[in-house]
Amino acid sequence: MILVYEHASNRSLDNYLGSTDSSTNLTWVQRLKIGIDIARGLNYLHTRVEDEQRIIHRDIKSGNILLGKNWVAKIADFGLSRFHHTNQRESLYTENVAGTKEYLCPEYMKTGRLKRAIDIYSFGVVLFEILFGKLANDPVYVSEDENGIAYVARRHFEERTIHEMVDPKIMEEVDELTSTLHKGPNQDSLKVYLEIAYRCVAITQNDRPTAKDVLEELEKVLSSQVSRYFLWHEV
Repeated sequence: MILVYEHASNRSLDNYLGSTDSSTNLTWVQRLKIGIDIARGLNYLHTRVEDEQRIIHRDIKSGNILLGKNWVAKIADFGLSRFHHTNQRESLYTENVAGTKEYLCPEYMKTGRLKRAIDIYSFGVVLFEILFGKLANDPVYVSEDENGIAYVARRHFEERTIHEMVDPKIMEEVDELTSTLHKGPNQDSLKVYLEIAYRCVAITQNDRPTAKDVLEELEKVLSSQVSRYFLWHEV
């Protein structure tokens, strides 16, 4: 059996995080739309697969997010995924804890407990990567905590210093029509984005939101951002 994907003309998300090439910089709105696409894909896998089966991906990471035409993001690489029937109430367990270290759910690593929440944790890591513009295993994070970006981001969030970690490229976006600095994230959209990303990387699985919750919150962020942008232009 094989999986066939359409050509991802813009490669994978990890190619653009931490890149020093200004020509590959993703705008804040593009990043939000990529996050929404991932959330929509996860929501489908977790709730809407045929024959009443759900899929736990187990390896959500920026390298497995393919970017196609118009920067539409799609989840790829189902080599580690597991089916979970909707009528199967008990939790799944595995002795083979697999995935990429910096994206792995702490509870999953300790107990082998397989729930959809492990994908949400990994997605939270990706959300922080998208916002900070660096990969989860970037030396700047690993030097602070060997577990990578999620642990560092969680600590900075609780200490209210997380704004210092936001990618300066999106904070300095210029509107080409007016040459003014106002296309980056506004405070309302950034606040909601940070809160949902923080909830995704909660230590325990039961404290994390569902993919549907994340999707709804990210859509709010995009709506707030777009509304602010058009309001600015009208003024």
